[in-house]
Amino acid sequence: MSAWRIHLATVCLVLLALSPGVVWASAPVLSQARALVAQGEFIDALLALDPILAEESRSPEQEKAIWLAEKLSARLSASSNLLERYMRTHDIPVVEPLGAGVDHRAFSRWDFIETLNALGSGFWWDEIAGFFNYRHAYAERILAEYPDTKHRAAAEYYVIQPGRNAPEKIHR
Repeated sequence: MSAWRIHLATVCLVLLALSPGVVWASAPVLSQARALVAQGEFIDALLALDPILAEESRSPEQEKAIWLAEKLSARLSASSNLLERYMRTHDIPVVEPLGAGVDHRAFSRWDFIETLNALGSGFWWDEIAGFFNYRHAYAERILAEYPDTKHRAAAEYYVIQPGRNAPEKIHR
């Protein structure tokens, strides 16, 4: 009986020692992403969130990371950051007019977008407009995983798609 109690106490101590480690490990990642946002490095900030976004367990830090990823992805689709990153990685001078010299067919099939989508972003190429749109995949995720989030109203608004709404996807 005594050996069993010692074993149980050891297991409990190990679990307690590891539990804060998960929370503390994600805090520097979130602060690093916020520092990158402050520097205007929105794509790098989104990539920096990968360790928290990939976690299986839910935590307040993960909820904050998902919402930050939502805001960053929406910002990226509404800006020229993706085009500028593409131009820099393919040694195309970033000059006015922006996008001059870019093969938009190659840009639309850029494998870096697949990397962002593997994180859960949900970018898709709009053939008519000629740029990447964002389908608010992180807003859908936060509604699914954190239904009592303080961002619920905004997330529900973001997932509305004109003409393509299923009531069960909007009203939860």
